[in-house]
Amino acid sequence: MKSTVVETIGHYVRTSAQILDDAPRLRGFVDTRMRQLLALELEDQVLLGDGLSNNLNGLVPQSTAYDANLESAVVSGTATDLDRIRVAILQVQRANFPATGVILSPLNWAAIELEKTSEGAYKFANPQAATGPRLWGLPVVATNALPEGTGHVGNYQIAATFYDRMQASLQVSTEDGDNFKELMATIRAYLRAALAVEYPEALIDISSMDATAPGAGS
Repeated sequence: MKSTVVETIGHYVRTSAQILDDAPRLRGFVDTRMRQLLALELEDQVLLGDGLSNNLNGLVPQSTAYDANLESAVVSGTATDLDRIRVAILQVQRANFPATGVILSPLNWAAIELEKTSEGAYKFANPQAATGPRLWGLPVVATNALPEGTGHVGNYQIAATFYDRMQASLQVSTEDGDNFKELMATIRAYLRAALAVEYPEALIDISSMDATAPGAGS
C-alpha cells in the first residue's frame, strides 16, 4: 500500500495597482508570464521534488540507480554518454518496461549533438534538418530542470501518474501586507497536483555523464 499527497505549488509577484487598472493589455502580459513561470516550477517539481514541505516527490529521487555492472558487461572500452543512455534503455527493458524517452540537460544534449567524426562531420546532428531530437530511436527532451552532468531514461507512460487536481489559478490582492497603503498589488499563481511513481524500476537515473559545464561536477 502506498499513498501520495496532493501538493499546492505556486509563486507570486508584486506590482503596482495602477498597472492592473490602467493597462488591460499589460495585465494579460503579466497573466501569461505568471502561468509560464508556474509551468517551469511544476517541471522542476515533477523531476526533482524532494517530497518535503509542499514539494512533490519527483521522478529522479524515486528512480532506480544506473547499473554500472550492466555497463561493464555490455560496453567494450571506455563508456561514453551515448553508451550510458543505451545501457539505461537496456536496464529499463530488462525490467520488462520498454523505454519511451530520454531526458537530458541542454548542455548534455548539445554535447552529444556536437560530436564529430575525424573528418569534422557531425555524427548525429544535421544542422539543416528540422527533425525532432532522438537517440536510439527514442525522443529526447532537453530541459534545464535536469542538472547538468546527469541523464534520465524511462517508460514515463507506465512508471508514473500525474494527477492534476486543480489547474493554474491566478488571484490578485491589494490587501496583502502594505499593498493598500503603497498602491501595490500581489499576483499569486498556483495549482494543486500529485505525482505517483508506481514502477521505480522503469525510471533510470544516470547520475554521472561526461559533459559538465565549467566549474560543475567534481
